[in-house]
Formats: sequence, structure tokens, C-alpha cells
Amino acid sequence: MCDINYAGDGYLNITGFTQARQTVDYIMVRLYLQRWDGSNWVDMASWPFERYAGSYVAGAKDLQVTKGYYYRAKAAHGLTENGYNESASSYSGYIYTN
Repeated sequence: MCDINYAGDGYLNITGFTQARQTVDYIMVRLYLQRWDGSNWVDMASWPFERYAGSYVAGAKDLQVTKGYYYRAKAAHGLTENGYNESASSYSGYIYTN
């Protein structure tokens, strides 16, 4: 799951987490900031957050962005247990920065 919040004046916050049902060898979430260019969502930057021997990992970033665009967060979720890999993606709603 991931989320995006706009604080105003070009400042926003993105958050996300990955949760497993049990402790796994490796668990991660990579947060992306995406901007709408009029036809596509474009990755602007990304940040990885990871943990070994855990069942939960979370990340957050406070960002200053160019106003006048739509933004959203994307999260890439992943885990590894006994050599088995699982991955998924999630997306926040979008916000307009004015």
C-alpha cells in the first residue's frame, strides 16, 4: 500500500509499506514519485526501503516538487523466503499541486 499527501506550497509526502504474513528472509518496498505528463505517469525518482528477517517494512519521503502538475505515489513490494520471490505494485490516488 502507498499514499501521497500534499502539504501545500509545493511540498508533499509519500509513504508506503509491505507486510508479510510471517517473518521472511527479505522484505522491501520501493517508493516512486510519479508525475502526469499529459498522457503517461512518469517516474521522477525512487527510494528503496528494505529489511532482512522481518515481516514488515515501511518508508516515507518528504519532497519539494514543481507546482502545477498532478502527482501520485507508486510502491513496488517484494519479499524473498527460502529462495521464493514474490512481488506486487500499488498506487496512490493522484493530487494536483497548486
